Amino acid sequence: MDIVRFLGVLLVYGQRAFIYPGSIPGIGPPVETVEGWRLPYEALTLETPDKAQLKALLFVQKLECEDASPIRTAATTDDEFASRRPTFIIFHGNAENYSHGIIFARVLYLRLRCNVILAEYRGYADCPGTPSESGIRIDSQTTLDFACHHPILSPTAKILYGLSLGGGVAIELASRNPDLIHGLAVENTFLSLPKMLPVLMPSLSKLKFLVRDKWRSEVNITKVPPTTPILFLSGAQDEIVPPAHMKELYELSKAEHPDAQRTFVLFEKGTHNDTWQQPNYRKALRDFIGSIRSPASDPPLRSSSLPTKSQARKTVDASKPLPPKPI
Repeated sequence: MDIVRFLGVLLVYGQRAFIYPGSIPGIGPPVETVEGWRLPYEALTLETPDKAQLKALLFVQKLECEDASPIRTAATTDDEFASRRPTFIIFHGNAENYSHGIIFARVLYLRLRCNVILAEYRGYADCPGTPSESGIRIDSQTTLDFACHHPILSPTAKILYGLSLGGGVAIELASRNPDLIHGLAVENTFLSLPKMLPVLMPSLSKLKFLVRDKWRSEVNITKVPPTTPILFLSGAQDEIVPPAHMKELYELSKAEHPDAQRTFVLFEKGTHNDTWQQPNYRKALRDFIGSIRSPASDPPLRSSSLPTKSQARKTVDASKPLPPKPI
């Protein structure tokens, strides 16, 4: 059997391990603990309609929190304040697990004063089951439904964020929930998994029809309604997902809805793993959050309420080392 045929057989029978490596016991990364990050949180277990058990981390805002940026608000209680702030639902990449979003959640929570849910997929982080496109669609919907029925979070603006594979998850979820999603932010994600095969395994480019889990973001992005603002965060030096994929996703969404709020931000030195650490990344997020309103929202954060570069650097440097962020 020649090498191409062997790889083709491997693609057919082992592609889910290739697509979702973070779910493989002994290969997937360990779950990080929240203790030590000085964030109030709740560990959740969510049950899907097909009885899968999913872990998640919930960070609900408080009026007063150590090291948090100040913000103008009419709220007088923690619950009222949290109900006025946006809620980010974070979907991770394929080689991570939900706990690897803690440091990003810390930025959203302390600096941008958002509620945060770190979502998980079946088969990851010791959650039972096997990941698949159909299963993760159910998982993401379950997490969104939880936020929409939460006694504090239900009136908040819901913003989906996805990195790489998580971008495909977020785009697909937004396309199915036009009345529930107030914003969508995607970072270094792809057009579809079949179109990533020639990038990752050029010798198998003619076999992309064998890829079962498609994650066709190039189709789903056109289904996100014009009422949902979208932010595209792209690292120009991304060594895993070609930046052209992000640019094309933006252009497809813009062509479908020319007058809709669609924002593309290119970070010239951003790689797949460190785009979020680039200069002006937080500003891009802050401006995007400020453009999204819900009936109970507080005024957006002012620039003066954000930390200086040295303060922001100090916050990151004081944390433990960052985990890798593959697709």
